[in-house]
Amino acid sequence: MAVEALLHSNHPARGFVGPDVFIPLAEETRLIVPVGEYVLGSACAEIGRMKNGSAMRLSVNLSARQFQEMTLLQTIDRIVDETVFDPADCELEVTESVAMQNADFTMSLLRDLRRRNISIAIDDFGAGQFTLIYLRQFPINNIKIDKVFISDMLTDPHRRRDRPRRHRPRPHPRPHHHRGRVWRRASRCRCSSPSPAICCRATPSAGRCPPRT
Repeated sequence: MAVEALLHSNHPARGFVGPDVFIPLAEETRLIVPVGEYVLGSACAEIGRMKNGSAMRLSVNLSARQFQEMTLLQTIDRIVDETVFDPADCELEVTESVAMQNADFTMSLLRDLRRRNISIAIDDFGAGQFTLIYLRQFPINNIKIDKVFISDMLTDPHRRRDRPRRHRPRPHPRPHHHRGRVWRRASRCRCSSPSPAICCRATPSAGRCPPRT
């Protein structure tokens, strides 16, 4: 079983507020770092209580500012120690655009996370500039295709694979006619005749064609 940690806000006056509203504001005010730390710590503690001996994996999203925080590794180590959570059961997700802001920094950080047995997933794959070269070099475990590539998969008739395909028979070579005689292309003959009209296949009465030189 696998679960993903999601954060929502229940405002006393506005009611339910989605993360697409308050996450950008938290990014601008740098509150996203303590908020992300709270989400990761609470999720690890909750999953630790829910597992009860069963296998359960946890997936947590890392924001852009949280991913670039220099104390991220120390924060993760502290949360793992406090919650006694197995890092092998944790998967951290980072969007493609965030990962490509600084490729060298991303490579170093992902390697440190993999040394801790933490899985890495690239989210919104295909929407940015993540090339196949980085896909091969980065120590990632999973990729999540961006929704723009699959949102119309079932409605766009040009992308559906369940349409019956029309069978087009392969055309056979057609014989050519020359002065009432039937001959095929001279390239299929092993003789050195310069013209197909005097080829041995075109005029059998002429005898054998001149040999190749």
